[in-house]
Amino acid sequence: MESSMMSPSQGLEPVNVAPDGDVYLVCGEPGVKIRVSSFILTRASTEFAAILHAHFTEGTSKPDSQSPADVPLLNDDYHAVRDLCNLLHGNTITGLLGPKAAGRIYKLAVMVDSYRCTKYLDLQGQALLLGYWDKYGQASLSLSNLSAMAAAAYLLNQARGFSIATHHMILSTSEHYSKVLKLDYGHISFQSTQFVCLALEEKRAAAQAKIAYGLPQLGMPVCSFYDDESEDDMGDRQNACDNWEGTYHRAMCKAFGVNFWPPSFQPSKDAPDADLTLCSAIECIRTIGDCRFEKPTCIHSGERKGVSSSKLRDFAKEVEKMCDGLCLGCVAEVTDAVKLKEKCLRHG
Repeated sequence: MESSMMSPSQGLEPVNVAPDGDVYLVCGEPGVKIRVSSFILTRASTEFAAILHAHFTEGTSKPDSQSPADVPLLNDDYHAVRDLCNLLHGNTITGLLGPKAAGRIYKLAVMVDSYRCTKYLDLQGQALLLGYWDKYGQASLSLSNLSAMAAAAYLLNQARGFSIATHHMILSTSEHYSKVLKLDYGHISFQSTQFVCLALEEKRAAAQAKIAYGLPQLGMPVCSFYDDESEDDMGDRQNACDNWEGTYHRAMCKAFGVNFWPPSFQPSKDAPDADLTLCSAIECIRTIGDCRFEKPTCIHSGERKGVSSSKLRDFAKEVEKMCDGLCLGCVAEVTDAVKLKEKCLRHG
């Protein structure tokens, strides 16, 4: 946000964010100019107010729409400053929710945070993030795009947007979150980013483990002669029938497209091409459908059981619930990654 005095530029076509504006913001190299209203900027941002006040008290004439003065912002990205100014002036921002929206929104969020106008643009920030998820929420998004949206929500102080972004990071990616630490989010502390990545990794691993070990247990047959709660169960265990059969196991493997259980969620030596996201795994669970055992569940009772599709849908909901996004308020306060994965009961 470096600023210094500069004489008005001549013969250059500005971007008219405010056609009757009294100031040209010159971003990056001189010549890239944005015409804005100093009144709107100073009302929205104490940072802009300080810059403009310093500029117009150092021997420079006061703002005048007939002869706008140049105010350089030499270290700022032109496109991000233009988006910020359009947002502050209430203009429509063309293409902001386009194919490269995540990176552009993050750069805009950096400007909003840098110029201290997060509170002023609270509703606009909320609408922007929720508009993105409304458009791309069902799309297959990369980890870099998702992390950019999470970082943008963090900078814009949008709890709902942050929760949605981190929810998608858990559900829709299989890559290690350590990759996020290598991305350029210099405006967010490394410690906060590290804690978030650790919490996401733990929540995703817990959901994967529930699928790997909990899903087979839904079809585990029980012998009526064997009572787990019996104090003297060894005799019962010896008399229990051998009633395991592979109908449900085969149905699980078929739904997940694997020959052996459990499936691999990440590439490994045994499964180098594995790339199973939790979102895909949940859909696989829902496709198993009603599964009736081929032989009686227990020879003592003659009862024939199975696993219903409704029970599988309930299990899928439980897994998805485990993938709830993180609480932004907790991220801002926490000094321990373990606490981030717990359900927040303090912030709305």
